[in-house]
Amino acid sequence: MPVRNSITWIAMIAGYGKVGNVLGAEKVFDEIVVKDKTCWGAMIACYSHNGYLNEAIEMYKKMRELGVKANEVAMVGVISACTQLGDVEMAHSIARHVEEGSCVRTLILSNALIHMYAKCASIDQALLEFHKMREQDVITYGAVITALADHGRPQEALELFSKMQKEGINPNKVTFVGVFNACSYAGLVEQAYKYFKLMTTTFRIKPSTEHFACMVDLLGRAGQLNEAYRLVSENEGATRDAGAWGALLGACAVHGNVELGELSALHLFEIEPENSGNYVLLANIYASVHRWDDAARVRTMLSERRMSKTVGYSWISNEEENGARIVKK
Repeated sequence: MPVRNSITWIAMIAGYGKVGNVLGAEKVFDEIVVKDKTCWGAMIACYSHNGYLNEAIEMYKKMRELGVKANEVAMVGVISACTQLGDVEMAHSIARHVEEGSCVRTLILSNALIHMYAKCASIDQALLEFHKMREQDVITYGAVITALADHGRPQEALELFSKMQKEGINPNKVTFVGVFNACSYAGLVEQAYKYFKLMTTTFRIKPSTEHFACMVDLLGRAGQLNEAYRLVSENEGATRDAGAWGALLGACAVHGNVELGELSALHLFEIEPENSGNYVLLANIYASVHRWDDAARVRTMLSERRMSKTVGYSWISNEEENGARIVKK
């Protein structure tokens, strides 16, 4: 092109970012002689969208050092990076920048902040942001309901769900995942079924595999394993779902139900034959009722298929490098 402006540069960066060509986006960004905030924002978004989380944060820092004022795209991109990393320290820094007026506080930006606060275990800050907002949408409510449920505040989550409906905002699939998780935490089986019916009949939302997994987890926690098995086996959307059968297998391990544990494990061996955790759980169920031969048989199957128990990992913030590293539990 004989003439290139900010719009064409951003279009190229966004295009490369969409197809995952981060190196191509970087090359375009480096060729821009005068970089405005939209160019910086596009590159930060490209990094964040493609999992280059530390790079997104470093680019945001460099932009601030150069005195470039961030736009919504840049802020949402770096907030997303912090959310995925669980970088609490950087999350608080970005929140301060927003409070200082670094960017106009839009609905999208506030929703991103709520997600970030929830992921970084700052639930009270998420609620504070929620109450500051002049308007909320279904994404806002879904994020807060899910955050409250995940942080052990189920009653507040369900109260917010009621408020959402009074405000005339229709829930979506994500909202109901948070609602079912809240019911599971509080052991509200009957209420969960009412919400399940509300979801399918009133709002005509087809249950996803995640909804079934939440309901099975709820029933499993309440010790209603037969009902959980009926729910999975009688619903086409759940019969081929590893999440639902996995939740049931886990519940069987807790309650020592060998019969349903075997049935769940057989389904899981067919759906995800390489998942060693299912074999380990079944072996543990046998061991809990002193069926040592069966436990040994399952562990032999594990060895014959050359699978090993998966090591647990957690993401933690590395304050010295301001990045993230994986640490074995």
